[in-house]
Amino acid sequence: MSELDSVVGVLLQNIAEMNLTPLHLLQPDQAREGMKLMIPDSVPTPVFSVENRFGDTDETPCDLRIYRPSGEDSLPCVLFYHGGGWVVCDLDTHDEVCRQIASKAGCVVVSVDYRLAPEHKFPAAINDAYSALLWVDQHADALGIDRDKIAVAGDSAGGNLAAVVCLMARDNRGPKIHHQSLWYPVTDISALATPSYAEFAEGYRLEKTGMQWFKDHYLDCTEDAYSAHVSPLLCDDLSGLPTAYVMTAGFDVLRDEGQAYAEKLRAYGNDVVYECFDSLIHGFMNMGAMVPAAQSAVDRVSATLKTQFDQKPSS
Repeated sequence: MSELDSVVGVLLQNIAEMNLTPLHLLQPDQAREGMKLMIPDSVPTPVFSVENRFGDTDETPCDLRIYRPSGEDSLPCVLFYHGGGWVVCDLDTHDEVCRQIASKAGCVVVSVDYRLAPEHKFPAAINDAYSALLWVDQHADALGIDRDKIAVAGDSAGGNLAAVVCLMARDNRGPKIHHQSLWYPVTDISALATPSYAEFAEGYRLEKTGMQWFKDHYLDCTEDAYSAHVSPLLCDDLSGLPTAYVMTAGFDVLRDEGQAYAEKLRAYGNDVVYECFDSLIHGFMNMGAMVPAAQSAVDRVSATLKTQFDQKPSS
């Protein structure tokens, strides 16, 4: 097994010394406040413009934040779904990574503030995620977006939503998605029993007890965990999906299911690039300000998106 990144090791040690209350012992509102305190201080990456659209006033399906890298029209677009186990995080917790993707990949980023559990359980989040895709597709001209180059992306639970939205778009015959970029995605919460769950159950930021806590808050009943719209790895048919970039972290309970999803996508004939950042932990896309290896990963993801946007859309 690869060695843990030395900077990440220090970070984990510092977190351990803070003696924080474990996630599974918190109420959702407490966890949300705690997550906000974990955002590192950094100078925001400049972009051409940032615009908030509010679901209750702007005729959008939910709150959105739109990042533009320039004033040009017909730009490619990434519809971004933040992670947080469907329970925590928001537009602000992932503001910096959206800024960097917009700037480095040269695309509009539309960050989606979908409804959170347990106040809004499954399928509220995926309904918002898909509705946001419909809205962006319908308003592409007004937004200065190339309708033929709309990608979806997300980290962790957001990667889960991005994967599920691809299934929904395929099954509903639209809108067409150019590419999916899945960052250490949740792809199967039916059992939480892969080898990586056993190996990294404690001490690596996202713990098995935490994932069970997220699962319990997200779902109304255990049977929902076997739905393809909750656990896309269990989908009977993964054919006809957009090109995919799937990346995982080496020290992460979600590592094995992310790799398994990439392999299953490929087995069904999809064009897939899989990459494991062996020395990093879950959530590293938000650690660029503190961890140089994590910043390199952000750069890599941005480069893969730019490469995909440079490709001619499939018919």
